[in-house]
Amino acid sequence: MELLVEHPDSSFKTINRIFGQNNGLLISRNNYQFSYRIPSASFSKTLEDLAGIGKVKQRLINSRDVTNQVFNSQDRLSSLKKVKERYLNLLQQANSVSDMLSIEKELERISGEIEILESELKRLQSSIDHSIINVVLKQKKKAGIIGAIGKGIYSGVKWLFVRN
Repeated sequence: MELLVEHPDSSFKTINRIFGQNNGLLISRNNYQFSYRIPSASFSKTLEDLAGIGKVKQRLINSRDVTNQVFNSQDRLSSLKKVKERYLNLLQQANSVSDMLSIEKELERISGEIEILESELKRLQSSIDHSIINVVLKQKKKAGIIGAIGKGIYSGVKWLFVRN
């Protein structure tokens, strides 16, 4: 979201307050560009509140559907856990040290894949539960003396012709 504001410094304080009220967290700041992580349930209300700070110059909303990714990861995780159980049963039945070592090596590999998938599922769940809002503040340009005179003349002429 890009906002035109009179005073970017004081607007940042207001933005921080809005995100704080909506359980948001500042994750990066670069001059007058900010990124916040916000619970997805607060997304619409936060955008509404932000629009009240200044003139919305640009608003762009992107989303990504991770449904297939979540289901595929869950299925793969379930399969790996079953395979791990079978290897654990084989380990109990192993008769030689070489059999035990090869089964333990396979268990280690499978356990690593399980950890990676569980981490991926946590990351995906976090992206479902939270949204990122990027805010860019731009200062409104001041009209100057000539611009103020022009605006005054425009308002007067408009008043004369649009009174009814």
